[in-house]
Amino acid sequence: FARKPMKQLQEELATKQGFKRTLNWIQLLAVGLGTIIGAGIFVLSGQAAAKYSGPSIIISFVITGVIALFSSLSFSELGTMMPSSGSVYIYVYVEYLAWFIGWNSVILYLFSVLTVVVAWSKHVVLFIDIVSDYNVTSMIIESPVAWNKDTEDFFVTDQVINFACCNYVNRNNYYPLFPPNKGSFSEYDVAGMLQACTYVFVAYVGFDSISTVAQEAKSPETSLPIAIIGSTIISLLLYVGICTVMVGLVPCNLLDRDSPLAEAIKTTPYGLWLSIIMNLGAIASYTTVALMGMLSQTRIFYAMANDGLLPPIFAKIHPQRATPWLSILIIGAFCAIFSGICP
Repeated sequence: FARKPMKQLQEELATKQGFKRTLNWIQLLAVGLGTIIGAGIFVLSGQAAAKYSGPSIIISFVITGVIALFSSLSFSELGTMMPSSGSVYIYVYVEYLAWFIGWNSVILYLFSVLTVVVAWSKHVVLFIDIVSDYNVTSMIIESPVAWNKDTEDFFVTDQVINFACCNYVNRNNYYPLFPPNKGSFSEYDVAGMLQACTYVFVAYVGFDSISTVAQEAKSPETSLPIAIIGSTIISLLLYVGICTVMVGLVPCNLLDRDSPLAEAIKTTPYGLWLSIIMNLGAIASYTTVALMGMLSQTRIFYAMANDGLLPPIFAKIHPQRATPWLSILIIGAFCAIFSGICP
C-alpha cells in the first residue's frame, strides 16, 4: 500500500497556502470544550446513574476521564508532529486505510451533530414549557442573543454558572454509593458502575476535534498539547463536579429523563430561574457542539480532497475568509436535512 512520508507531509504544510494560522491556545481550548461538553452533562450523566450505577456515576466519570486523558496524550503528540487539518486521516496515512479512517471520523461527527441537534430541539421545547408554565414576561422570550467570536467564552461561562448555582444537595442521596444489585449483571453494584463507564465514555469525545484545526494554530507545537490535554482535564472536572451536585439534589431513580439535570434543578428553592439559566446553557452548549462537529468534518474533507480522494470542491478556500466555504455549505445542508428526518 502507498504511504505518505512524514517529510513530504511537512513540505506540503510549509509550502501550500490554505488556512491562516490565527488560533492561539485559548481559542483551541475553547474549540475542544465546545465540542466535548454537551450531552454528557445534560443527558448521559443522569440516565447512566438511574439505569446502571447510582451515585457511583461520579467514579464512572473519573475512570472514563482518565482513559480519555491517555488518548488525548496520543493526539497531542501526533498533532504536534503532523499539524494538519486531516487529524486521524493523516496520522494513519496508508492508502485505503486512511480513506476508511477519514470517512469513519466524518460519519462519527455526522451522527454526533444529528444527535445533538435533536437534543437541542428538546431543550428548546423544555425552555418554552418552563417559560409558559411560570408566565415569565415576553421580554425574556423576545430578548435577542448575539452570536459572535466570543460565543465560546459565553458557553464556558454558562457552564460555570450552571455548576455554581446547584448548591442545594442532600447528603443522604449519596448512600449507598454502590446500590445493591437487582439481579442483572449491569444494574447497580460495582458491575453497574463499570457498565456506566461504557455508557458515558462518549461524553469525552471531542478533544480530537482540536487536531482538525491544527493547520490554523499559530504555534501548534505548544498550543495543541495545551488545548487537547487541557480540554480533557477541564471536562473531567466539570463532569465530576456537576454529577456530584446532581446526584445530591435528587435520588438517582428520578434521573431517567430526557433532561435529568433540569429535573434535579427544579427541586431547589430557585428552581424556576435556575432551570431557565440551565436550559439556556444547554441550548448554547448543543449549538456549539453541532457547529464544532460540522467544522471538523469540513477540515477532514479538505485534507482528503487535497490528496485527490474527494472532488476538488471540498478543498476550495474562500479568498477573504480562508475557510472551505463550499464544503461548509454542502455539509451544513446535509446535516440540516438529515437532522430533520432522523427521530
